[in-house]
Amino acid sequence: MKVIENNGVTRARLITLSRGEYLLESLRAYFQANQINTGVICSGIGSLDQANLHTVLGTDLPPEELYIRLEGPIEVTGLQGTVAAGEPHLHMVCRHETTGTVYVGHIENKTRVCYRIELALLIFEGVRTDWLHRPNGLVDVIELSSH
Repeated sequence: MKVIENNGVTRARLITLSRGEYLLESLRAYFQANQINTGVICSGIGSLDQANLHTVLGTDLPPEELYIRLEGPIEVTGLQGTVAAGEPHLHMVCRHETTGTVYVGHIENKTRVCYRIELALLIFEGVRTDWLHRPNGLVDVIELSSH
């Protein structure tokens, strides 16, 4: 077990993304502009007109993955994840409103907002993290420093 602890200040932000904005790309730009390295997206709801996600298909290493592309309307009922090294790692539960199919998975680039997405972000001040890519395909978050 690995624990990254924030004994300093935690700031909170409510972020609203508007029609036509790309979810991950917009968050990356915001994190970079505001020097946000580590945090948690603890809530997210809204709608998409385009979603790209992936999920794992088995338990072998490296994992076999299924990539899914959806065209809206898509209702997002749950979105959460982490921020490490300024990079969002988000998963969501969504429903394709035309087919009624529910999807669960890891959000990929070019996932686009239909009307709006509302996110709650907790920022861990003074905690610096990075991604450790392992040869077996696994990725871990590692703590570089905290105060």
